[in-house]
Amino acid sequence: MKLRRIFALSPDCHVPGSRYGLVWRNHFYDGLRDSGLEVILPAGINFMSIPKTIHYCWLSNDPWEDIYKKCFATWATFLPDYKFVLWDLSKPVNSNFFNKMIRKEKWAFASDYLRLHALYFHGGIYLDLDIEVVKTFDSLLNHQCFFGREDAQKLGCHIIGSQKNNAFIKECLDYYDSSFKLKMSNPPTMPRIVTRLAYKHGLKNENSIQTLTNDISIYSSSFFAPLHYSDRFNENPRKFLSQDSYCIHYWHHGWSWLSSKSILRHISNQPWLFMNVQDWKRFLKILIQKLLNKSS
Repeated sequence: MKLRRIFALSPDCHVPGSRYGLVWRNHFYDGLRDSGLEVILPAGINFMSIPKTIHYCWLSNDPWEDIYKKCFATWATFLPDYKFVLWDLSKPVNSNFFNKMIRKEKWAFASDYLRLHALYFHGGIYLDLDIEVVKTFDSLLNHQCFFGREDAQKLGCHIIGSQKNNAFIKECLDYYDSSFKLKMSNPPTMPRIVTRLAYKHGLKNENSIQTLTNDISIYSSSFFAPLHYSDRFNENPRKFLSQDSYCIHYWHHGWSWLSSKSILRHISNQPWLFMNVQDWKRFLKILIQKLLNKSS
């Protein structure tokens, strides 16, 4: 007789032999379910701490580009029982930093803050609009807070999951709020901020699954960023998907200074106080190209 049911471990137990706790336990249960087994939780136990809510931002009156429409359609396909919440300028946010970015039309920084605000006060999963979902997020709901890696150097922020009132999300919000008084520089990009703060909780510079202090769960890039930034123009981006992958990020810079045609906007958007050698090289390369294009 084939076994059809298995009783799940309690929330404070790890899968035998696992060094990574909850992250690996989630996938252990996924594997059981994929094999046709019904996982029965002990009475009174519910692993889910993140609500089935997808937050996304659109701070422009412009119509969506086709890539956003196509990606959004996959959300409805694979997440049919999730609530989708749009964050736009109609939702008031009590933050000096956010309001300053809105006044200066620095939409990317405003969006960075807004996603953290949504997660901290409501809980759920934030998604960039250029994310194609390829399977349900249900097994991710067991975390208190999760991020995925872009690569071995940085965490990604195109997808973030968190329960309501999470301490690490608040830590990230506080960093932005403390940047309000910066006069001659923007703050660094969001992946750098989050990565820098995660180091304090034990983050290692390796593209691997990690569980940090305060139950911050980190996934390797194959889960949320199988398409690396350097491969973003590949003609077949879906070939980078693996069995691990929940989604694919297309790196469409709708609000980035990289896509700005204005030289003054390009200069004013730089995080001068936080730039390293690579940043300066990239800045000068793009600036020279823009000057050449303008003169031609």
